[in-house]
Amino acid sequence: MDNLTQAKELLLKALARVREEAEMAETRRRAKEAEQAPKRKKQPPKSVPPLCLGAAKSNPYEAIRAYERKLAREREEARRLSEKARLHKAGRTEKTVKTRHDDQRPAPQVSDDLIQGALSLLESRRLELEQIQQREQGMSQELGRMQARRTELEQAVEAACVLAKEMLAILEAVAQ
Repeated sequence: MDNLTQAKELLLKALARVREEAEMAETRRRAKEAEQAPKRKKQPPKSVPPLCLGAAKSNPYEAIRAYERKLAREREEARRLSEKARLHKAGRTEKTVKTRHDDQRPAPQVSDDLIQGALSLLESRRLELEQIQQREQGMSQELGRMQARRTELEQAVEAACVLAKEMLAILEAVAQ
């Protein structure tokens, strides 16, 4: 059972290592995509009709709404840039922390399906090992019986040789 425990631990370590490598590959892929993403060109703001101060056909309501829309667009752009900068900084910080603390972070969680698969594989290997041990035990018992039979036959041959020599001696004595 010690081999089974070692195999289980080895399998779990291998699963953890594969999971960690997959996470690192995913992180690298995301970083590469972020670097290669085409940078948006700064689009000039949509033209806003200029404020017409004092003109007879000017509509101050439209001018105020246009100015508010312009401010809203600028705020939205500033928010997007701020979010992008925050994500970039967080990504750099995360990458730095990961490289510094690779040895200190806990092993990634392995899904139950992987664990169940590993355990079922280990169980099947254990059953195969038990069957092999039973066959080996049967073979060793058969070998023991064969060796006992061989010993009996060797003793019978030796006894027959002794008897044959005695009979030969008797026949030679009778023949004289």
